[in-house]
Amino acid sequence: MYYNKKLNPLTLEEYKSEENIKAFQDYWEKNDSHKKNFDAGRLRISLTEGCNFRCPYCFNEGMACKSAKSFSVKDIATILEASEGIAKRIKLTGGEPLFHKDIVEIINMCSSKFQTTLTTNGSLLERITPVADKLAYMRVSIPSLDDQEYKKLTGSNYSPKDILKKIQELKKISNINTSLNIVVNKFNVQNLKEYLEE
Repeated sequence: MYYNKKLNPLTLEEYKSEENIKAFQDYWEKNDSHKKNFDAGRLRISLTEGCNFRCPYCFNEGMACKSAKSFSVKDIATILEASEGIAKRIKLTGGEPLFHKDIVEIINMCSSKFQTTLTTNGSLLERITPVADKLAYMRVSIPSLDDQEYKKLTGSNYSPKDILKKIQELKKISNINTSLNIVVNKFNVQNLKEYLEE
């Protein structure tokens, strides 16, 4: 979490501002001792607040897609430039990162300089077909393998079979490494054993 001069958490606009990015770059260049002992390793970029799911356990639950804020391609380019020589890997998240209208361009940008991974709910995988092989790894969140429970947990009309089919279709045309994620919560914990055995 980053804070402004009044010790309040930065808003998205403040975080995105050229002034804040420039301040970070200046600090980094002037503090060699920190630089030598610091390895950011993986940089997580939340591309957008928007998501087409409404998972009750998510911090972003209920965020309307139309009102959601997103980083622009220019913002991402600035972040990547500032991160060269610091971060080695980029993790793209959201909201739902595939909801971002420029996701293909962003993956191209990130993967040209960094090892790039993606965390997604898997409902929009067809959008990354042209660039799937440029991703080092993909994590797909599937909170349940039971149709009714899945719909309840995601607030969507998709089923787990729909998402698994999309993964299979994508893997037919790419070599992308994929794992399934589950957020264990009071809604699905009783079926956790069955999930893991599948």
